[in-house]
Order: sequence, then C-alpha cells, then structure tokens
Amino acid sequence: MMADGSERWPHVDWSSDEALSGRIGMIDDPYHARQLPLDLDLKAGSVLVYGASGKGKTGFLRTLITSLAVRHSPDALWIYAFDFGGGGLTPIENLPHVGAVIDSEENERVTRLLNRLKQWVRERAELFGGDSLSVYNRTHPNAQQPAVLVVLDNYAEFRQRYEDAGVELASLLREGASKGIFFAVTADRALDRARPYCRLIQPAPVAQALRSERVQRDRWACASGSRRHPRPGVHPV
Repeated sequence: MMADGSERWPHVDWSSDEALSGRIGMIDDPYHARQLPLDLDLKAGSVLVYGASGKGKTGFLRTLITSLAVRHSPDALWIYAFDFGGGGLTPIENLPHVGAVIDSEENERVTRLLNRLKQWVRERAELFGGDSLSVYNRTHPNAQQPAVLVVLDNYAEFRQRYEDAGVELASLLREGASKGIFFAVTADRALDRARPYCRLIQPAPVAQALRSERVQRDRWACASGSRRHPRPGVHPV
C-alpha cells in the first residue's frame, strides 16, 4: 500500500477522455425523458464563469474542483485558489490536492504564487518542447507532471487590488494551458482580456444533480479522505 494514500484514486490514463475532465452537472434530454452527465474537459483550455452576483459562480467552482479531485490523485493534479469572493473557497483547503487558498489580504502570497506559475510555464516550455501535458505524460510514464488548476473567484476584486496582475493573468492564460496550467475564473461579465484564451460559461443552465447536498457531501468525503500533512508533491505557497 502506498504511504501517501494515492491508492484511493483511479490511475489517470492521459490518453482517455476522462483525463482532466470533471463532472459539473447533468443536462436535460427532454426528447428521451432523461438526463445526461455534463463534463468539463480542461484539455480544451481554461474557463471564464460569468454572471451576476448570486448566480452560482462560486458553487460552480467548488463542483468543478471536487469532481476533478475525485478523479485525479494529488500526484496528478495540484490546485491553487485566489479566494476573493468572500471565503467561498475555504472548504477546499481540506483537499490533499490544494497547495494554497489565498485571500485578498495576503499580498505576499499572491505575488509568490504568480511568480511560481510564471516559473512553471518557463520550465515546462523547455521540458515539453511543443507537446501538451497529456502527450508528455503519455510518452514519459516514469516522469509524469501534474496538471495545475488555478481558480480565481471574483476577478473584479483581484484586479482592483492588484492593478498590474491583469496583464500577468492574461499572459498566464495565453501560455499556461499548453503547459498543463489551467484557470477557472469567475467574473460579473465576460472579460475582453480573458475572452481569447477562455471558454465562456454561465452557470445558471447547469441542472440540479450535483447541487444535491448528499451528492456534494459524498464527493467531498471521497476526495478529502486521505488528507496528508505535509502534502508530498504539491507545493505550498
């Protein structure tokens, strides 16, 4: 048995559709009187979740994070969060995949994480050559690299507090996905700066299946059942 608890997670087949895919809800198929699973595949790039306050953007992030954490071990997925939306991402600190949940008052940690992300982009550009993360991991089974998910809740607050960070974020959005560094950002509107590098999502149409308290609670229990201190592999910030 592996000491880090990774046996709790399925092996990630980097050639499969499920790699870097998270279940975010169910979609109605009224013509056949059924519901079908709705997955979001990070391999297709980063996402911008937009809409008015109270429309479920933070809940969407928690659902995505939980689903990805169930399907991927902490060795295959690292998660970092800028929690500028009033503490809605605090619960994910219990996941062994999480290296940091940073709030709006932690200036030094914000800068440190941005610098680390830029460093990883540079290092992976050299390591991967022109390959994607999935291709690299398929062809280097003994030297696989984790996917990195960065969630930013409330872009407007982030931008107000860190005026120059918008340029850095756009650069990371542009260059990160091909290096296995993906973003999920929430905002009140579709941001012109982020639009070319993100898929745009409004959370309202997502069906209720994964909003069930029982389903969400069961997923958290599965994903966080082997919390480790310290977390090997995941870099704290």
